[in-house]
Amino acid sequence: MSWDYVKGEYIESGSAVFAANERLLRYGDGFFESIKVVNGIPLHYNLHFMRIEKSLMLLKMKAGEDWSQDFFQDIIVTLCEKNGYTNAKVRVVFYRDSEGNYLPEKSTSNFFIVCEPLENLAYPCPRINNLGIYKEMYKTTNFTSILKTTSANIYVMAQLFSQENKHGDCLLINEKDFICEATSSNVFMVKGNKLITPPISEYCVDGVMRKVILQLATAYGYDCQESIVEEQYLYLAD
Repeated sequence: MSWDYVKGEYIESGSAVFAANERLLRYGDGFFESIKVVNGIPLHYNLHFMRIEKSLMLLKMKAGEDWSQDFFQDIIVTLCEKNGYTNAKVRVVFYRDSEGNYLPEKSTSNFFIVCEPLENLAYPCPRINNLGIYKEMYKTTNFTSILKTTSANIYVMAQLFSQENKHGDCLLINEKDFICEATSSNVFMVKGNKLITPPISEYCVDGVMRKVILQLATAYGYDCQESIVEEQYLYLAD
């Protein structure tokens, strides 16, 4: 038997039932966070928690009275232990727990957590052949574009575009035609000793691994720059 954490309880996986009128289903009113657990420890947990707090604030959602950094970490660790997973990929979905139409009656939030065993502990870095650029939709210039919201239409459509055109992956652009990110990752461009990535102001997701890579690359002596990346720059990269 495997377990999920839903609305404050550990329940058998797949047994949770969400009503058809819940805001998460009706409006996609929420966001998610993916956390890697290795040897029972959530990696980069402080960065993940900071991003969750930022997302709650920007989306004007209020956490429960018991909410704290230690409280949330204990739930993740306990869920992995109940499933017998020493190494796991954990996905947490936060949503506004309220009735109402577009205007919610209250701003309280809730969350559920699912996890799956992780066999490969390394961070995969596959070689992508035939990288495309998706131009049928744009990352919009508003603060929700830097969050991992549950309204992920642009990423779904970009993945379908990649499949239809036999691309290994594709890049997304913003309304100014600058490169933002890829379908499920931030983008870094290497030129000599420079490591260049689009700034958050270009509305890429404010990724945890983006922060980690910038920190590590700087420590290893790379000249890290956050600057605008235009399409033609890609052809000059190493």
